[in-house]
Amino acid sequence: MYTYEHQQYNPSSTFINPALLSLPAGTQSNTTQQTFYPRSPTALEVRDRNVPRQISFRRVPMYEPDQFPPSENIRFNLRGCVGPSVQDIIDGNARLDNAQTTPFEHTGHRSTIWRLYWAGKLFSGNTLALIQDGAPVTLGRIAYEIACELTHVYKKLRKPKKNSPQDDPNFPLSRLELTQIRLVAFSRYRTHWVPVWAVESH
Repeated sequence: MYTYEHQQYNPSSTFINPALLSLPAGTQSNTTQQTFYPRSPTALEVRDRNVPRQISFRRVPMYEPDQFPPSENIRFNLRGCVGPSVQDIIDGNARLDNAQTTPFEHTGHRSTIWRLYWAGKLFSGNTLALIQDGAPVTLGRIAYEIACELTHVYKKLRKPKKNSPQDDPNFPLSRLELTQIRLVAFSRYRTHWVPVWAVESH
């Protein structure tokens, strides 16, 4: 049986006090002592600690500890275009047939490449603020903002105003039929939990 007398063992801790790794003076023996290191957090613990509640997950293999940092330490610089603006769609100037998959390239940590895809018939660069003031944000922050925004749009589409919603200047999307918006984020190695959102109006 192993003894825990020489150190305070907390399996959920991520930091070891170096003073606890050696036995107190006078208690050294010739027998080999087992040193207990705290285990790495599981994928479930990483997810539950870092990710907002609205997000559902599809399970993929977890990253190796020396291959990736936790997802909250990976920061991105976003670039590219999500798609046509809302006004272009309303005016009929947007070509939706060739915009079924609009890539949104990222630069991430090390050689990781993340891509965000909008799949559906509405691609808005005006209603979904992915980034504030051009500053890099975490993937969890982007996920939270998009999930909140889609929930807001979904509620407004399902319950429009009683008087003419088409004349509401604060919500030009009310005259459009939102069929599906889905955001998929994945890495090149496919070694992370993948957040997926799907919003449908019937």
